[in-house]
Amino acid sequence: MGVISGFFEKLTVYDANGRRWKSKGLNSEYRRSWWTVLLAHTVYNPWITITLLWKEPTSYDLDELKRAYAKAVDSDDDILTQFVEAVELQHKISAAQTFADLVAVYQWMEIDHSGAHAA
Repeated sequence: MGVISGFFEKLTVYDANGRRWKSKGLNSEYRRSWWTVLLAHTVYNPWITITLLWKEPTSYDLDELKRAYAKAVDSDDDILTQFVEAVELQHKISAAQTFADLVAVYQWMEIDHSGAHAA
């Protein structure tokens, strides 16, 4: 689905060294056609190997990354906010001072803070 939907062609990755990587496409033996789109959306969605192609990285500042993270929270459909409230997550993103702080926020976000434990 990721190959067919164009997900990888729109991918942006931020690294800890202040570089923003944007994909410029992918190489795959899988070819998109109306038939493969139909199959992927219905009964056949195989795992395939791809090679991502990247544009030359550019610089970013921490505020840009924080805005991207906050925007993802704003448009979230209970994935990022599965275990935490969006307001609290947004506050922690805003308070982050370093890339490592944002990683810590992400790790905090993945933990169930409800106090309920599965039996």
